[in-house]
Amino acid sequence: TNRIAVRPAPGLVLARNRRYAAALSDRLRGSDGTPLGPSSDFVAVRDGADAALAGARAVVSPALDAFEELGLSREHVVAIAPFTTGDASVELRRAHELVSASARSAFAVDRVRRGAEIDELLGIPSEPSPGIDVPPAPGIDGTRAVRHETTRLVITGTFDAPRLVSGRGTDVGVLLRDADEQIIAGAPEAVPFVLIVPAVADLSALPVVISLHGFNASRVTGFVLADTAGRAGAAVLAIDYYQHGDRAASATDDLHAIRGDVAGPDGFAETSQLDVSARIFGLSWVESRTELSPDYALGAVLQLASDAMATVRLVRDGDVSALRAAAPELAALSFDPSRVFVVGNSFGDFTVCYSGVKRWPNEITNAADLANLCEPGAAVHFSERTCALTQ
Repeated sequence: TNRIAVRPAPGLVLARNRRYAAALSDRLRGSDGTPLGPSSDFVAVRDGADAALAGARAVVSPALDAFEELGLSREHVVAIAPFTTGDASVELRRAHELVSASARSAFAVDRVRRGAEIDELLGIPSEPSPGIDVPPAPGIDGTRAVRHETTRLVITGTFDAPRLVSGRGTDVGVLLRDADEQIIAGAPEAVPFVLIVPAVADLSALPVVISLHGFNASRVTGFVLADTAGRAGAAVLAIDYYQHGDRAASATDDLHAIRGDVAGPDGFAETSQLDVSARIFGLSWVESRTELSPDYALGAVLQLASDAMATVRLVRDGDVSALRAAAPELAALSFDPSRVFVVGNSFGDFTVCYSGVKRWPNEITNAADLANLCEPGAAVHFSERTCALTQ
């Protein structure tokens, strides 16, 4: 069977909730010059008067009339597909509702690192440069180190967030829906985090930079911003997205990968990029003959957006009692809800745009406030819905 695919011209974006039709005409010809012809069923709908086909004719006729107005007479139309575009924001707004209505989340702490433990985790850089690929100081194992002069504590743990896709854990899923096709939330799922606390005296109104990592990355990306944010007295909170980091099926912790594959675990997962990609797009580990269904990618992207929303909500009104109990220095810890910044890296930046977390109740960030977090020479890229901090 031969198949013909039709798509809008590059740069032409179809409007949401709009009625359209795609049509093929007999101007299309085969390699031998034979014009494309209609099926007998289509001719019966297009030209016939059979009452049994009245429903189909009611769908097709308005589209045929529209094409005639454009100069394509109906006898030259050999196939037609009327359709109505959807509204992608409906599902996004629903995800926002589900996150907002979910139970108040709480930080659960697995480990607190300080002093020499942070040096062991991040290495000792040979120069005061930002980033996660600075060469280590002489005598320090590994091939890279992370600047952390302003870091007081590194806290790892989890918090619960709504799961909007079917399955659990590392399962590849599609959006959960009720009998009315409304998106629903399943059982909450633990989301790994790393909270990097700066060396400031007053933690009673701590500003927070939420760092959302890119595709095939992990919460380790949060360390890129930590020293810079710490100089402004701000903490950094980074998470592992759905199917990433410690939430990936391929997650292992055999290497001290932050420092360049030093032998031994570091508490942060290494993953297979191929496996992560295959699961996000439904290329593998799905039901036979459903591979690469757009339902998997849609579910994954909406889950990533939901994770971003849940993280913002956690900072704004989550339970921090476990953090306060985890270390004496954190006894008075509170986050300042008026100074919550969301920074996306690569695919994480797309997620910030898509999820609209800047439009969460109360403004999350603006260009001027974000610029105050930057060291001299840093650059701020800001748009209506997102921002990115680079150095």
